[in-house]
Amino acid sequence: AFARRVRLRQGTVLYESFAGNGALCNPEAIFREVLRSPDLAEFRHIWVLDSLRRHLELQAEFAGDPRVRFVRRRSFAYFRALGTSQYLVNNATFPAEFSKRSGQVYLNTWHGTPLKRMGYDLPDGALDSANTLRNFLAADFLLSQNTFTTEQMYEKAYKLRGAYRGV
Repeated sequence: AFARRVRLRQGTVLYESFAGNGALCNPEAIFREVLRSPDLAEFRHIWVLDSLRRHLELQAEFAGDPRVRFVRRRSFAYFRALGTSQYLVNNATFPAEFSKRSGQVYLNTWHGTPLKRMGYDLPDGALDSANTLRNFLAADFLLSQNTFTTEQMYEKAYKLRGAYRGV
């Protein structure tokens, strides 16, 4: 609630991968590309880590770059960054407490190609998948690795076909 009263930090990107398990997967690739792009040099980057005592090599790699900082997942600093960053990038889901604010742009890059049952295809699909579905609906952009992922996961397993009516 506190973070929602604070203005959005323009040009700040929060990255989370596998619930803070490191700089990995699609969020890492996006981060490294944005970081090296001269026209995006003014952007600030916040990485979510499950522990600041782990991932020391990653933190050391960017220790000299004032544009990059790290927060521990589920800490006060995490929820503040989640509530005030202009851009949000995640390859899984933000916690149930997350509510995207007006002015935030959320890119969900989901990890891998789903070769297992997901979403409503699970026995307790609606209940077990509620937070994932909520994250997908909150996202401004869903990255899909291929047609199979789009059709089998987003459209079928999570019943998102027709959910977006824009252009």
